[in-house]
Amino acid sequence: MAMREIDETEYVQMRNLVGTLGKMMAHPQARGMVLQAQKTVNPDAVIPEIDAAAPLKAAQDDIRKMIEEDRAERKREREEREEGKRVSEFTNRWEAKKKALREDGYSTEYVEGVEKLAQERGLADLDAAAALFDRLNPPPTVAAPGGGNWDIFGNADKGAEDEFMKKLWDTRGESDGVVLAEAGRAISEIRGANRR
Repeated sequence: MAMREIDETEYVQMRNLVGTLGKMMAHPQARGMVLQAQKTVNPDAVIPEIDAAAPLKAAQDDIRKMIEEDRAERKREREEREEGKRVSEFTNRWEAKKKALREDGYSTEYVEGVEKLAQERGLADLDAAAALFDRLNPPPTVAAPGGGNWDIFGNADKGAEDEFMKKLWDTRGESDGVVLAEAGRAISEIRGANRR
């Protein structure tokens, strides 16, 4: 085989390249990069450092992936627990407010109306919803009596009623006899009506 002659410039370039490559191979981080570059351009090249590390790197990647998935799962579970706790606390406060409204004497229909209004308006506070409900639904006004002579007992016999009321007024309601006499008269009247 005949040897080819090279000029001095080519020789200097090759010498610099070999020197630089020698320095790269001596540096641990650069060595891995050079070997990886060689494997990239020549995939069939046998490079024990890369070939032996490939299964280990794949295993490390699998472990990293499993760890990240586990972290994500634990984070999701923690967030779900915290959300469940917040929902539970809110529900408990909501139910306690509903119970307090009922204990304050409000009807079931009223409490349901307040609750519906709170849900429609996005109110988290039933006290505020009750105040708004009251403002939007004022109680009906009571009509003032128009006349002076009320028929309290609904008796057709005005004379007996007037006499009983006069006796009751005179005794200031402290006479059991007056009340018992009127009760006896009412019972007799009712029994008489039932006999017909």
